This record gives sequence, C-alpha cells and structure tokens, in this order.
Amino acid sequence: MKNPWENISLSDYESHMSGESVGQLPALRDIMKRQFDAYPGESVMVLGAAGGNGFEYAGGFKKVYAVDINPEYLRVCAERYPFAEPVRADLSDENLSLPSAQLVIADLIVEYIGWGRFAGIVGRVGSERVCCVIQLDGGEEFVSESPRAQVFRPLESVHRAVPEDELTAAMAGVGYEPVFRRETTLPNGKIFLEIDFAH
Repeated sequence: MKNPWENISLSDYESHMSGESVGQLPALRDIMKRQFDAYPGESVMVLGAAGGNGFEYAGGFKKVYAVDINPEYLRVCAERYPFAEPVRADLSDENLSLPSAQLVIADLIVEYIGWGRFAGIVGRVGSERVCCVIQLDGGEEFVSESPRAQVFRPLESVHRAVPEDELTAAMAGVGYEPVFRRETTLPNGKIFLEIDFAH
C-alpha cells in the first residue's frame, strides 16, 4: 500500500502550507535558518525535505542530503538546490538504510513515523545534533483549514500526535538529551514546538 504522502502534489502541499491562515511554510523556513546556523558542520540530512523549503540557508554544508518518500518532491528540490543530494526513502521501512550526517533536521516528520521509530533512525545515523519540529494542535484537527485541506485527509491514516515527553524519552534511549526548546505560535493558533537534541 502506498504511503499517502506519495499522492500529494508539491503544488498542493506548498499552496496549503503557505496560505495566509496556515502560515507554516514561512515559519518553517525561519526555523530551518536557525537550525542550519546553530550547528554548522560538514554534513546535514533533512528528513521530509519536500521541495527544499529553507534549503537556501544550507550553503555552509559540504554535504546536504534531502530525504523524502515522494519522488516529485525530490526532483523539484534537486532542481531548486543542485547542491542537495536526493535520497528517496520510506522512513517507516524497517530495512531503511541512510547515509551518516553530523546534523539531522526533522521538521513535521515525527508525527508520520512515530517517536520510537524516529529515535531508532537517529541512533543508526549517528548524528551529533538533531533538530525537530512537532506541531501542537491544541485539540484541533491536525490539518489546518485551507482551500486545499481536503487533499491532506488521507494522512489521517499515518498521522499521530507526538507527546513531548514521549519523544524526549525515546531520544534519551538512544543517547540524546534536549539542548534547546522554543514554541512558535502560527496564524491559526497552532504551535510549532522546536526541540534540539545533542548526543
């Protein structure tokens, strides 16, 4: 069975995420700038790269891996940012193999693979630093209202809310401790929670 992310076009994704009432794409771009700037190094891996939102700030890295399950997303990401090396991968695959990287960025991806699975991936990649963003819905639907919201309804089959304490405990289990935490409130009242971990 195909992952529902493979059926969502990049134009639908970016239009929804950048809508005035949603405001997630510009917020994530700003967050990624901070993430790239905070932990300079040789290599970075972005899990759930989509079309490369925020990659304009990754120029300081010699190796930039863009990981996603959707081949259209990766194709556009590579066109926009030729320095990015596309890696098509299903992060829920038990036999997943990924390159190593000093920094892993995983913004709005843990919700779709689970915190235990995510911690296992990070542990195998062996990064020094890990940056996450999880969305706090405050009891609302996880898909924000927009003209394209209906396109995202199939994601309900793979989405799960991420409790901060569960994520932190899972990461501690593979040797990572939180070193940074910040909340950003979005136009519709939802919150992006940033948590950075160090090994």
